[in-house]
Amino acid sequence: MWLLVSADTDYDEFVDFVSSKDVILKKCTGTRGEGIRKVCSKDITDVRGLYEECVREGLLVEECVTGYHDMQKFHPASLNTLRIVTFKINDKPRVICAFFLTGLGRQCINNMHAGGILCGVNTESGVVESDGYDLYGHEYLCHPESKERFMGFRIPQWDKCIDVCRNAMMKYGNVRVVGWDVCVTENGEVEIIEGNHAPDIDLIQVIYGGCRGMLREILKEYNIRL
Repeated sequence: MWLLVSADTDYDEFVDFVSSKDVILKKCTGTRGEGIRKVCSKDITDVRGLYEECVREGLLVEECVTGYHDMQKFHPASLNTLRIVTFKINDKPRVICAFFLTGLGRQCINNMHAGGILCGVNTESGVVESDGYDLYGHEYLCHPESKERFMGFRIPQWDKCIDVCRNAMMKYGNVRVVGWDVCVTENGEVEIIEGNHAPDIDLIQVIYGGCRGMLREILKEYNIRL
């Protein structure tokens, strides 16, 4: 559940939303995890002030999601998610590449640009096929805090994750490339956190050295030269 707050948002609706659950606050136009923060309902002492801030900044308020235990063991403080990049041509969605992202330290987010760690995931098997890397190219065989090994970890509900992203891609006719941020919930359900119309190419560069080769192979099937 989410609530996009504006001057038209009913105050009582806002109070009910933030008083009953922990939430994430972020700007709709934000990038790279900038300004995202978690607010626990029990810690809110000035609801009116929070409401006015959200109206002033036009913030998106999202209900916190609890991740699947196998994924959360890497870094319990953040929701550890997947970035699945899909490409569509002739109304056929294809998965170009996928990543597993975890947080680091006390932060509640896992964006690599905000200090998180990124791993490559094999798109066929759903198994992590690389070590972890941060934005500065530092390599991690294991998560530096939990000591969980990255390479070889099997993403739960992988086939369902792929199906959810492909189906979502078909709902947007004119969009060709989307980077879907996906989570597996504590109950094993698959949820899309958000879709990014301009997914960061530098993520692909860090793990795979770029996506030109991947795209060339896909386009060859349609007699299109890159």
